[in-house]
Amino acid sequence: MKKMYQVFVSSTYEDLKEERNEVIKALIELGCFPAGMEYFPASDEDQWTYIKKLIATCDYYIVIIAGRYGSELPSGMSYTEREYRFALENEIPVIAFTHNNIQKISGDKLELEPDKRRKLELFLELVKMKLCRTWRDKYELGSVVSRSLTTLKENNPRVGWIRGDSKTEEHANLIIENNCLENKYQKLKSSQLTAPTYYKDFEHTLPSIEGIVNDLMKDKFNQMEPIKIRILGVCFHKSFNFLKDFIEKNSASGKRIEIRLSALDRKSEIMGVLNNVWASYFDIYEQQLDALIKNLTKIENANVSLKISKYSHMPNWHGILINKTDLFLSTCLWNSDKSMTAGENHYAYYKKGTSWLHDRKILQFKRWFDYGRFNGSVKKEAQVIIDTMK
Repeated sequence: MKKMYQVFVSSTYEDLKEERNEVIKALIELGCFPAGMEYFPASDEDQWTYIKKLIATCDYYIVIIAGRYGSELPSGMSYTEREYRFALENEIPVIAFTHNNIQKISGDKLELEPDKRRKLELFLELVKMKLCRTWRDKYELGSVVSRSLTTLKENNPRVGWIRGDSKTEEHANLIIENNCLENKYQKLKSSQLTAPTYYKDFEHTLPSIEGIVNDLMKDKFNQMEPIKIRILGVCFHKSFNFLKDFIEKNSASGKRIEIRLSALDRKSEIMGVLNNVWASYFDIYEQQLDALIKNLTKIENANVSLKISKYSHMPNWHGILINKTDLFLSTCLWNSDKSMTAGENHYAYYKKGTSWLHDRKILQFKRWFDYGRFNGSVKKEAQVIIDTMK
């Protein structure tokens, strides 16, 4: 039976109208259903809610990036970047198509604001971690999209769409077989312990699980007790920006927010083994930390406690624990070329009360974290960085 596939086309709009038209033509020629902002209906739903629903129904996702970062959500992230991250979180196969020379783009199609230019650069770094192709003009873009999507469909087959009148005896047999397998699965599921949930395709410490963690923190924020977050990592050049936004957004509410961070001491001997790029990561994190402390001193009624500890030896684990109930856990690994990966590795999600396995893993992480903070493995100068309610 012939299948057709729905493909979400994401990009900034005004500067890429002609390019989008070429891509849509290429998709139609491949027998695909294009989906994107051109097809958004008038609706009472807020725009991001509708976009998420639409992306979730698509088989594939492509993003086109040129010289603009695009309109932003209240969080400061552009719709284009948020759509890309949402596709990754939902394990939808993605391809990025980036302009091969942004400097040659005409001025009216180039990002002028320094802040947006920096965000665009960081976004480009993210998409280049996955499948990515370049293009010079709209005609080349249409051609490279056609070739790339054909390869993507072969390597990542999806459910797709079949005409309602295309049902065959084979189709009916598959439905019966599927029902039998589903029954077997439910019986096995009910008789086994609940295993941790593995989230694949995480690119950094937090960005790929940003939506999940943000929803959890919002949920905890609405509860009576203070929100307490423990993060163990090498350094926080990626995750701290997200954490900083959360603190600044909610600090004026009067809700008690307690953050405990444990990071590698940049003066430790092991820093001499790490790639030199890690030094710049520490610079980014420390700049964000300084900015946060300055901003908190200007906020009335802030109720934030932020403590930093530094350890001398590389931990095997890193992760984030929210209110002792929700844990995202991963590992630090040394590679054969002597490089080290941390946030690029897969995470497991453990939730308290799911099973004894989850409860035990959360307890182990908490004990390890607290032992490191209060014993000899952590630098003695670890201190309270700021507590606005002292």
